Amino acid sequence: MEKWIKPDLALIGLYEEIASRLAGIEKRKMFGCPCAFVNGNMFFGVFQDQLFLRMGEKEKQELNAAFPVEPFSPMGRMMKGYVLIPMHLRSDPSRLLNLVQDSLIPARALPPKIKKK
Repeated sequence: MEKWIKPDLALIGLYEEIASRLAGIEKRKMFGCPCAFVNGNMFFGVFQDQLFLRMGEKEKQELNAAFPVEPFSPMGRMMKGYVLIPMHLRSDPSRLLNLVQDSLIPARALPPKIKKK
């Protein structure tokens, strides 16, 4: 079993900076870390020392052509449609914001998740 890595305050601050600029999202915790949801669907967040993003297949291929991306696999389980945001984008908040805003478009098109009672 892998050792849990607590997210550092700088990474959480970067997440908050980006998430605060997105309209119509809900912020809540998943995996004990801050994440952003739209219509009940998670699309952006922090997991341990990483940022992840939900992307459509087309967007993922375009991003992968620019630089390699890895799948998001929390606790060893790959989550289909999610990728890890490359580390070098953390130093470019405007580019990161654009990437997250682009991922929000297909996330908004997903059917709303109905909360279980």
